[in-house]
Amino acid sequence: MSVPKPALSRVLQISEPGKDGVFDIVRALIVWLHDTHPEITVDLAYSSRRGGASLPALVERVRARGGEAVDLGIGNAPELRDIAACREIIGLVHRHRPEVVHAHSSKAGGLARILSLAAPGFPPVVYMPHAYYGMGGRKAAAVVLFNAAERVLGRIGTTINCSPDERDFAIHTLRLPVEKLVVINNGIDLQRFHPATPEEKAAARAEFNLPAAGPILLTVGRDNPQKNYAPLYRAMESVLSDPGATCTFVHAGAGAEQLGYRLSPAARRRFHAFTHVDAIERLLRAADAFILTSRYEGLALSVLQALGSDLRLFLTRVPGNRCLDAIGFSDIGWIEQDPDEGVQANRIIAALGPWPTQPRPPGPAQLELTRREFNAQLQYEKIRRFYVSVASSAAP
Repeated sequence: MSVPKPALSRVLQISEPGKDGVFDIVRALIVWLHDTHPEITVDLAYSSRRGGASLPALVERVRARGGEAVDLGIGNAPELRDIAACREIIGLVHRHRPEVVHAHSSKAGGLARILSLAAPGFPPVVYMPHAYYGMGGRKAAAVVLFNAAERVLGRIGTTINCSPDERDFAIHTLRLPVEKLVVINNGIDLQRFHPATPEEKAAARAEFNLPAAGPILLTVGRDNPQKNYAPLYRAMESVLSDPGATCTFVHAGAGAEQLGYRLSPAARRRFHAFTHVDAIERLLRAADAFILTSRYEGLALSVLQALGSDLRLFLTRVPGNRCLDAIGFSDIGWIEQDPDEGVQANRIIAALGPWPTQPRPPGPAQLELTRREFNAQLQYEKIRRFYVSVASSAAP
């Protein structure tokens, strides 16, 4: 008697970033598939050009579980190397016949969707933008170009938007068909990201050599235009240099040390920078509040991790953040966005209010909402079921 083939037996994941938030999501999804659905073999097309310390371990894990991992060697901008990368992807598809190709971020999404048109027999493509490049609202030529590309390619395959805000952008700005879009929120491991006990908080502060007493405000992210750190550091200069300050500001991410040089010596005494933190959950346990002053987000993993850790949140009211308000997170300190750096710094200070000297924890509903809306196990299962649906629709 023959054994029936599983509804889904093989998936190809393509990701150009090999570090930071997108990579963390890709890695967590692959690990979940391995651990929860061993009947599914995962192949990986990645790039070491923007690779982080955790990339080699993921590559070895994929290979150890029977998948193939191929380094495409591409960057995030169009280049001649893309032609060779397309040949590598086609080779992977021909060797292993995955039922679904899941492409992450604009470069991988662009290559996969073009191949789905140009390469005969290419599997259906599922695309995750992880925040469309144009969501920041800037008028730069690059934004116009990326929006135009997404407007054309968004009609190929299906897009998973990681937040309602990202979907709204796809519908109203990119003019994509509603039937080509589905919302599946990002998720976090709630066993890993949980409220710290007093003992865990004290141990975490000792581990990172942070003050044992006084409130700690944390931000996480690499220095880039999207994260918009200039007004945040300008605001922190005012907060930290106050003679009566008891607050400590911590930044974890590439470029944090360099940004710290913008602060005066007095402010730097209450500032700590970490270029890379392997176990970010432990740093979150050391903190009392989390701040993110981005120009836009998809649905930032760092924000969800802070919610799971039950930290007080201060966020810019921009796409990818503001959907939390609609979900019901009523205790967020909202920062209205302004293009003027000085005005924005003052708005950050106003949103913080008395918190740096009179810290207040989040309301009790925050953790319950986080567990309901952003449990990674539930969100990854939705993605797996979506794979099955896409593969079934494409089957002859």
